[in-house]
Amino acid sequence: MIQDEAAFPVLHMIDRMDHRFYREFDPFYFWTVAECVHSAKHASINMVDKGTSELVNDHSLMQRIERSRESYSNYSSYLVRALRYFCSETLMLLLFSEVGNNPFARVASVMRGDKLLSPVRAISKGEVPSGYAVRIGGRPLTFEEWVTFRAFGSPDYLANDHDASLFELVKDEAALVSERGAINAFKHGKAVSFGDGLAMSVADDEGEYQALNEVVEGLNWVDWFEDQKKNLFSISFGTEALGAEQDKKRIFATGLLMDAIVQARRAEIDGEKSVTIQLPAEVPQGSTVKRQKFKISLGSKDKQ
Repeated sequence: MIQDEAAFPVLHMIDRMDHRFYREFDPFYFWTVAECVHSAKHASINMVDKGTSELVNDHSLMQRIERSRESYSNYSSYLVRALRYFCSETLMLLLFSEVGNNPFARVASVMRGDKLLSPVRAISKGEVPSGYAVRIGGRPLTFEEWVTFRAFGSPDYLANDHDASLFELVKDEAALVSERGAINAFKHGKAVSFGDGLAMSVADDEGEYQALNEVVEGLNWVDWFEDQKKNLFSISFGTEALGAEQDKKRIFATGLLMDAIVQARRAEIDGEKSVTIQLPAEVPQGSTVKRQKFKISLGSKDKQ
C-alpha cells in the first residue's frame, strides 16, 4: 500500500483504482450472460413496401434472415464458448495480479500475446510459469501451492480443502486460453463454418486409404500467414468442438473461483483478518475442449 499520499499522488490514485476494481468487479458477469443466450427470443421483423405500405412476405431478404435464424443454435454455442474463453482469461489475469503490488489494470494491459500465452501454457501443464516461481522458507512452491498463493496470498490458504479438482479446473481453463484460433476468429470477424473438420488420409502401397485423424465436429476457421520478406506462406485449418451446456457449467465454476479470489482480496483491502468464501466443489472432469489443426506451409526463408 502507498503510505505517503502527498509524495506519491499518482501511485495512490492507482492504488485506489485497483481497490475500486475489486469492489465493483462482478465475477458472475460471464455466466449471467451465457445462461440467457440459448433462451433468447427473436424479434419480430416485417418488411414493408415503401410505395404501397403493404407487407412483403416472400422477399429474398426475408428468406436470408430466416436462414440465419435457423443457424442460431450454432451461433449461440459459439458465443457461449467465447464467454467461457473471456471468463477463463480473466481468471488467468487475476492469478498474475496482486493487491498493492501488481494492479489488475496493469496485468490486463501488459500481459498480452506471448507475455500471457507462455505462462498460461505452463499452467495448463500443471507447471509454475518460468519467471514466476515463489520460494518461501527457501523452498520453491509446488504448482498447487503456487496457484493457492497467487489466488489468496498464502500457500496454506486451502490447507483444509482436499478437492484437487479445483487445480484441474485451473489447468483445463488455461489450456482453453492457450489456443486462440477460435476466439481470434470470433474477435476479428474471420469467416467460419459449422460442421465436420478436415478428414486427412493416406494411401498405402496397395492404394487403400487409412485415416490419419479422428474428425472433430464443431467450429471451423482458417488462419492465413504471409511473410513476403522471408518468402513464407502458410495456411491453417482449425476445428474446435462446441458444447454450450458444458461451457456454462465451466463458466459458473470459474466465476465461483474468481468470486472467492475477489472476496479474499476485498478483505485484504479492508484490513479484515478472515473472510468466508465458497469454492467450486467436485468440478466435473473431462471438460477439455477437443480441437484439431492442420497447417500447410510453402516457401522458405531463402528467397528463390
